[in-house]
Amino acid sequence: KTAAWLDRHMGGNRVMTPGSTSFYFNIFTDTPQLGGGFEQGDLNWENRIALYTIYSGQNAGALDAEISTLWLKAFGVQAVGVGGPKSGEHYKPFLNPGKFSGLLSEIWRGGDDHIYAVPNRSTSLAHVMRKRDLVQSAPIHGLDVGQLRRYVAALDDASLPLADMRWTSRHSGRIVADMARDHILSVQVTYHPGWRAEAGSRPLRVRGDGIGLMVIEPDCRGRCTIDIDYDGGIERKLANSLSLGAFTGCLVWAFVRKRRGGTRV
Repeated sequence: KTAAWLDRHMGGNRVMTPGSTSFYFNIFTDTPQLGGGFEQGDLNWENRIALYTIYSGQNAGALDAEISTLWLKAFGVQAVGVGGPKSGEHYKPFLNPGKFSGLLSEIWRGGDDHIYAVPNRSTSLAHVMRKRDLVQSAPIHGLDVGQLRRYVAALDDASLPLADMRWTSRHSGRIVADMARDHILSVQVTYHPGWRAEAGSRPLRVRGDGIGLMVIEPDCRGRCTIDIDYDGGIERKLANSLSLGAFTGCLVWAFVRKRRGGTRV
């Protein structure tokens, strides 16, 4: 029910669903989620810190809901699902399932399962900001949110231009924004050396920030169009080479085995 509702109402925007719901979520919908069935392949340690902090609220005290919301906003989550004590969800990972009540708007309820809207200025995963707005270094732990507050404030800063980001395939996208020379693009997608970006035919610098998200430095003024593409980098090329080598070796082994068998007959 949760997956079906989010599929109908979230327009393909990123969400967070809890426990067993997240594990099966991608069977029923293509709606992207913060954690879940793909966690074994998660390359971003800060994503794991965010999830632990949101679920546990450990040592956060009265700031539990506020800090959890900061992490949700920083990772581009537009809605969060929470299961209470009587939820049909098996694991019930939220130690304080009522923490968002009264702070975030409840947009769906099914029994003791709730979905809350996360307030964001934009549903885009790309954002125009200044370099000083980025999270510069990895937080010590989930409650070390000083730089995170500054980053989220920049996400909500109405004086900064909005950036439109559209996926053109499962591994590529296009970003369009009006930018000044000192602006950069923060993209709420995990950085990997396999990401490439270009404006026209001009390659752009791509790097990671302190919470593992992608940063693009367009160095352009006015209306800018940036294309991003994930080619896997050296890791993918090496894996492809090993795969081809293994396949070729199997063919050679099968041929030699057949020849030897034929000779004996």
